[in-house]
Amino acid sequence: MGIACALLVVALFSGFTLVSRLGFTRSPLTLPDIAALRFGVAGLLMLPVLWHYGLRGLALRRAILLAFLGGLGFALFAYAGFLMAPASHGAALLHGTLPLTTFLAAMLLTGAKAGAAKRLGLALIGIGVAAMAWDSLLGASSRQLLGDAALVCASLCWSFYAVTARRLGLAPAHAAAVPCLTTVLAVAVLGEMPSTTAWTGVAVVTAGMAVALRGK
Repeated sequence: MGIACALLVVALFSGFTLVSRLGFTRSPLTLPDIAALRFGVAGLLMLPVLWHYGLRGLALRRAILLAFLGGLGFALFAYAGFLMAPASHGAALLHGTLPLTTFLAAMLLTGAKAGAAKRLGLALIGIGVAAMAWDSLLGASSRQLLGDAALVCASLCWSFYAVTARRLGLAPAHAAAVPCLTTVLAVAVLGEMPSTTAWTGVAVVTAGMAVALRGK
């Protein structure tokens, strides 16, 4: 079951990168539109979960922090990166850096330590990510570099969200519901709800990510 879940995560993250990039290049979608789709659909799906759990002792400031890290902050950084940088950079700089940023988050928030083997593994991951992005970084425009920076920020948001949710002992579904529901409310207030149903592909992928990837 663990292997199957890991494969599902890989498939969903890959689809997230590709479909998001297609949304920007082959449709009239804007960055807030795609963010609204992500959390509009996911928020509706997770509404019963938040209704069941409530905040369960989770302080409002922590709920807001989770909403930013795993919700609007992650999404806007990621989509800004997809808009300004090549899709391949999404794989290298967002997904590829997750082990590094997650260890950084764990080290800062929980005092996690890395043994020799883990340090070697993290170093190899860093070298691999650099090799993946090196060719296209040479001679990159300032717009692309800004997009690359946004992708790394998205990776940091996701990692700090995951470590924070684990520290708080949230159940997986509860950890998903808090950022989804609080973010969709913010999106509605900003007036960026989708105006057409032609974006179903993006909605399905992003909703799938919200359900399958959150949690411990």
